Amino acid sequence: MEEENDNEERRQAELEFVTAAYEEEEAWCCCCSDENGDPNDACHVVRRRLFLNDDNYNDNNSSNHTLQIQLTLTMVSRYPSKQSLQVSVQLLQQTTNNQSPTTNTTKATTDLIKLAYDSALPDLLSHCRTAAVSVPGEEAVFVVLAAADEWIAETWPTLLLTLTLASADQEKKRRQEESSDDHLNQSTNVILGRRLIYSHHIISNQKRRDIQDLAKHYNLTGYIKIGWPGLIVIEGLDDACNHFYDDIRKWAWKYLVVRGEMQETCHEDNFESQRRFCHGFQEVDDMSIVADACRQANLESLFKTSMKIYDNNIDESTNNDEMPNSTSSSTTKDFCYATLMYVDHMNNGKGYRKWLRKNASELDLWLWIRHLRQHEHESSKNESNLIEIEKHRRGPFVVAVRGYEKTKVGTFLKRWRSSRVDVDSKGKPCLERKMHVLVEGYYSLVSDENDTEDRKTTINNANSPHHQQQQQDDQEEFVFKSSRADLVKLVQSSMGSSSPCWVEAIESCF
Repeated sequence: MEEENDNEERRQAELEFVTAAYEEEEAWCCCCSDENGDPNDACHVVRRRLFLNDDNYNDNNSSNHTLQIQLTLTMVSRYPSKQSLQVSVQLLQQTTNNQSPTTNTTKATTDLIKLAYDSALPDLLSHCRTAAVSVPGEEAVFVVLAAADEWIAETWPTLLLTLTLASADQEKKRRQEESSDDHLNQSTNVILGRRLIYSHHIISNQKRRDIQDLAKHYNLTGYIKIGWPGLIVIEGLDDACNHFYDDIRKWAWKYLVVRGEMQETCHEDNFESQRRFCHGFQEVDDMSIVADACRQANLESLFKTSMKIYDNNIDESTNNDEMPNSTSSSTTKDFCYATLMYVDHMNNGKGYRKWLRKNASELDLWLWIRHLRQHEHESSKNESNLIEIEKHRRGPFVVAVRGYEKTKVGTFLKRWRSSRVDVDSKGKPCLERKMHVLVEGYYSLVSDENDTEDRKTTINNANSPHHQQQQQDDQEEFVFKSSRADLVKLVQSSMGSSSPCWVEAIESCF
């Protein structure tokens, strides 16, 4: 009976997390009876609606199609202590933004549904079930939900790429068949194009393989420089360069832009001999290799565009409109979205807080962590001793996080709840189950001008290792220095006109 009660308490905690982390149309919870229909053996079920889109690889003139997938997670009677989470997926429906379907639309829809049934659904189900059994005896709902999101972000684009390449091959064959004999016998001029594409980083193994496949498909030569930053230098038919960039620019990138562009007209019979990169498409991890190759090919001016140094023969279009929405809009928005969380304890405090700061930085979020002091009545002359005492305490803590986009704050919270951020009493990594939201919502930035300037200074100095270490030391030190009055003052300065409800939330923790 004690085990059953403990299981039910753990299941309820997961259900509460789902309700807090997702909108109603994204995920919902319900109860279902067992296979025999016995209402006494009803079990909790979490359903998550997922969307498989083909717009990342679709032609701009084609309709975009969306497949709706329902992921069902069933908490059986002895879950999580003795049984694993039961996982199933099903295809619900497909939609298109074209109200008058054409023959091409119908074919694209059919191909997409066939891809879903043949490859996507089985692979997604296997991926989620593997995630479910990877945490025996522990909560698995958010682990599986995170695995599903990861699959959609990384694996689904690869499956679509195979479909796109197959369709492109069919289109190429069709065009070749339609070409008349006299056109085949005529020699014409073609445009040889080159592009230098700059990225914040290129790390993903899957993305690197896909880029290699696309370069081979479009008969492009050049280099891909991986790491921070990432560079892609391509050379081939100008139309092929355009298609290559159109394909990759719709993937998930933190930043991607064409910085350099060159074209030259040549006779198609001499096209291959006009290439400057004749070695194929190579992957390197050293920027100097790309610089030397461009210099030897007399394309140094093209490489300089990676540093925004332009010569007259380079198209100086930097495509500022290609900047991520979060960057271009963050300076103009008047509101931020913020969440204040209560955390009962942190067994591995230093590692826990390091994880929070790292993930907040990756998502470009502002964060502070403060320990709730338990000795407010002590004399101020013992302040330094009190700080040392508090550093050894496990909690409780309050954590505030804010950003210009609500979706990024939501992503941060999902990562937090589905990652093993702390350790249990035995030192084993575990999920966070003792935290809850105190208050959340939008607030005005009108009174946050000083904070905005500080934030810009932090970003501008982020490349200094000493600055990063100093900033981290300061943050860690400030965690244990705030009294009750200091916390109230911090909230008032941070939240401006929205501070009363936040102050009330802070006061409720003491």
